[in-house]
Amino acid sequence: MKQVSDMAINRAKTWMDTPIYPKSVWTGREKKLLRLFFSNITQRIFFLYPMPQNMTASLLAVYSRIKNPRGLRGLFVDSFIPQILGLEMAAFTAEVKKAEDALARGDTARKPTIIGFLKEKGIKNLATFINYSAETAELYDAFFYNSIGDPEYLERIAGSDKFKVFLGNFLDRYGHNSIARPTSIAFCCEEISLLAAKALEWIRPGAGFIEFSTRFVDASKKGMYPFWELSDGFNGDTKEMLEGFFRAFKDLQEPFAEFLREEHGHRYVGTEKELEYGIAGEVLDVLGNLLPACTLTSVGMGVSGESLNGLIKHLYLEGLPETTVLAQSITQEAKKVGADQFIRHPEPTVWDTALMRAPRFTDLGIDASLPPREWTEEHLLTQFQGLKGFSHVKSFSELIDVLTSMERGYFDKLPYPFESITGTFYGVPTFRTWRDIQRHGFCSHNRTLLTTKLGFYTYPKPASYALSTLFGSLQRENTEWYEQHERKGLPELLRQYGLMIGFRVGCSVTENLRQSEFCGWQRGKPGAHEEARRFFLGIDVAIERINPWWRKISRADTTPLYVFARLLDETKGGIPLELEAKFVEE
Repeated sequence: MKQVSDMAINRAKTWMDTPIYPKSVWTGREKKLLRLFFSNITQRIFFLYPMPQNMTASLLAVYSRIKNPRGLRGLFVDSFIPQILGLEMAAFTAEVKKAEDALARGDTARKPTIIGFLKEKGIKNLATFINYSAETAELYDAFFYNSIGDPEYLERIAGSDKFKVFLGNFLDRYGHNSIARPTSIAFCCEEISLLAAKALEWIRPGAGFIEFSTRFVDASKKGMYPFWELSDGFNGDTKEMLEGFFRAFKDLQEPFAEFLREEHGHRYVGTEKELEYGIAGEVLDVLGNLLPACTLTSVGMGVSGESLNGLIKHLYLEGLPETTVLAQSITQEAKKVGADQFIRHPEPTVWDTALMRAPRFTDLGIDASLPPREWTEEHLLTQFQGLKGFSHVKSFSELIDVLTSMERGYFDKLPYPFESITGTFYGVPTFRTWRDIQRHGFCSHNRTLLTTKLGFYTYPKPASYALSTLFGSLQRENTEWYEQHERKGLPELLRQYGLMIGFRVGCSVTENLRQSEFCGWQRGKPGAHEEARRFFLGIDVAIERINPWWRKISRADTTPLYVFARLLDETKGGIPLELEAKFVEE
């Protein structure tokens, strides 16, 4: 049953098609450079033309905390290219050589960084780099002319009948989907909602994503997807309520940081910089729960040709006007790089719709569905006995002893036989935390709609009275807004936008034991986001409940809580929190 109107989709399209930058925001030189690497210079959706793979990965990685007002394309011309080319400047090379010579003499002075060097010389964008000297002008000219191409010509070639017929035969007629697998397609979506971003990131494996962290949201900008314009039924005070969430996110940061410093600062043995970093991480992780789901974010993606079709189909399945238009816009922009020909039959079928979003959930920690221990042990023993180095093993207990006695490198995962044991884990984290959980691992994820029905985030550590009371009052205000619009009959899909991401969702994660152990190790460290850390530890404990031997081979840190969510130097370890959670009167 259709939950949103054609009017809502048309309004969403108008918003999506509106350029986020005027062409005048770029200089003539910047426009020429950007058109070599990006499919457009003004829209939210743009594809990257081929560049060295490590360049693509490094560029997209910046999305996690990008601050450039002109987005990724602005960062590309302002700092990315100057930093790459600056490495070849004779003056910088000489400074590095001096540092290396000093190190050889026993002087431990650090090597200069290219970022620091450019800052010292007053080089802050492409123009100042080129104008700095004859050498930098030559470096840029060499880069530009070696990279030059004609995007319109490439688009004509990519759209020729030769490729359309060939791929049509192989992908549809012969069912040879693997032909799309070797392709790597990079594209970006800027200024879309948190809800739309998570719909984009649903498809795994065969896709990787870097999303702007909620820890770096600029609350003063109040960047929101205007969902209240998609339907005439939203209250006039909806936007005012949402702006209040942004104000709370901003205004609580300083007093919460001061509280943490007074409560725990004396317990940290380290530098002042490390302490400040840990406090800031805790503050932003906790207060991020106050941001609404309509908060604007940006995402950089690398997708195989085979996975691109599934990504587009899921955007349609999500059912939001925004994601429907997003699917159309990505498909249209993909034509410029030939990627549209991998999008085959993306229209959701009755089958697809019936299988969308139906996980069970429990509020009793992490629930697990795993094969019986006896079957698991017999299966793993058989698998290992087929390996050359384990043919002598006679029992499962002996197998575990052998595995635990073997030398294991820091990045070594469990052996491949553990991939043959798969489990599904259910829980009810906040939407804020589900965003963190969902991006990890080659796993299958599902979640319920974002509602007020499953409760709100609770800080499990000592907290100031002001923090706890404000969280409670904002939760009640948001719940009343949600229920009021529910009574008015507004679609629950659209009502999600107006909720803080501290509300909980039921979710499921399906993964094999090899991946579970790796994620538990990676996300169980003292520096991980606190609620996400507890979710992964819950999976680890759920596996151990069924398979007691798991504790011998799992590297998860089982400390229940640490004082700070993040530390600058994790090698020093976290500070375990042994106190019971409480509210502290001011």
